[in-house]
Amino acid sequence: MSLYYTLFRLALQEAIQYRVESAIYFLYDVLPPIMMAFVWLAAYEDRTSVGGFDLSQMLAYTVGVMVLRTMLTSHIEWAMDHEVRQGILST
Repeated sequence: MSLYYTLFRLALQEAIQYRVESAIYFLYDVLPPIMMAFVWLAAYEDRTSVGGFDLSQMLAYTVGVMVLRTMLTSHIEWAMDHEVRQGILST
């Protein structure tokens, strides 16, 4: 019975680890564009344009950068985790 309890406890720890890791990656991808939107909202608070761009153009640019960053960012640590576990990292 203690074997099943140990296996259950290890599986639960692994599931929690990946949830926390997913939450961290979600915050890493979502928080910077939101913070940039607030920066631009503050910059345009008393102006209609900054550097020849209005607020809607700048927010569209910020969202476009967010989408492009999400498509181009690779999380190599997932592959490295697999390679470390399999023992093939050094090869």
